[in-house]
Amino acid sequence: MQVSSGQRVLGRSGGIDAAKGNEVDRWAHYINVFMLDKDGNRINRRNPQDIFTPLYNHQIPPARPPACTMACTCPTV
Repeated sequence: MQVSSGQRVLGRSGGIDAAKGNEVDRWAHYINVFMLDKDGNRINRRNPQDIFTPLYNHQIPPARPPACTMACTCPTV
């Protein structure tokens, strides 16, 4: 999402900065989960039988729309 006024960018989330090697905005909303095994290693798609606990879980649950809510307060002119 990007909020701009004319050619001036006021804010954005999820932008990619080509000057920093295509780095994604650090404040971007990611849809992801970081699962750990009993030794603290990240679970990948090849070892789901070893899942122990999630470190974080930012997934969208079933029956929910794939969206995140953002707010922007615009001053009156």
